[in-house]
Amino acid sequence: MIQDAANTPPTPPPRAAHRGIAVAILVAGLALNGHTVYSVFNVDNVNARPEVALITDATELRMRQHDVIGTFATGAQPGDRVIVVSPGGRVAFSELGLRDGGSANSDTYRIGRRAGKLCLTTTDSGIIDARNIDTLVYNRDTYRRTK
Repeated sequence: MIQDAANTPPTPPPRAAHRGIAVAILVAGLALNGHTVYSVFNVDNVNARPEVALITDATELRMRQHDVIGTFATGAQPGDRVIVVSPGGRVAFSELGLRDGGSANSDTYRIGRRAGKLCLTTTDSGIIDARNIDTLVYNRDTYRRTK
């Protein structure tokens, strides 16, 4: 007996693999959450102070101190920042245009090398990199010698 096309039940469409996609999204989400938890609790390397080798040779120390002593500024407009490096081991941070004209902050420094480059390491303020005799870099700001 011949069946006609009108009486034939339709074939169901092929099923998509939804479970595989769901498992892949679940695994990716778990991996991201694991990485986030690891990042939150792994702060040892973030808080470590950079390695600075202090200069102890008296002749080199005098020569390097002569190189970094002076006044350095980010610009000449009110609001630009100034660093004054004194020969007595003091460094003063201020801002141009302050009413009292005084230092906003001061600290002590020692001269050393970080990654082979000259720097000033301070007690509380961090590290000031000496790019060359006329340029200091502090907190990603470039200070040019003014005096």
